[in-house]
Amino acid sequence: MVIDDGSTRVALVSLDLIRLFHDAVIDIRDRIPTETSIDFATVVTTHNHEGPDLLGPWGPDRFTSGVDPGYVEFVEGQTVLSIVRAVENLRIKCHKKPLG
Repeated sequence: MVIDDGSTRVALVSLDLIRLFHDAVIDIRDRIPTETSIDFATVVTTHNHEGPDLLGPWGPDRFTSGVDPGYVEFVEGQTVLSIVRAVENLRIKCHKKPLG
């Protein structure tokens, strides 16, 4: 979701994943095109236990990470794409002053 009050534009993203490391959030923020005029983006996760392993402990054994770097890249790319599309679909409403 992108919210714009005419002076600030914010992207609010919720991902249905157990967690996303801070580095991935920074990568997402860095990849948002400047043309979107996003001033700030917040990315949160719902902490479900059904999404792919983005932390590592659920690998095939305790010495092998369960993280698939390709999937992390996919999540980052799709998140940026979603922000871009939300900006493209912004609806600006003109609010009239209240009467009296």
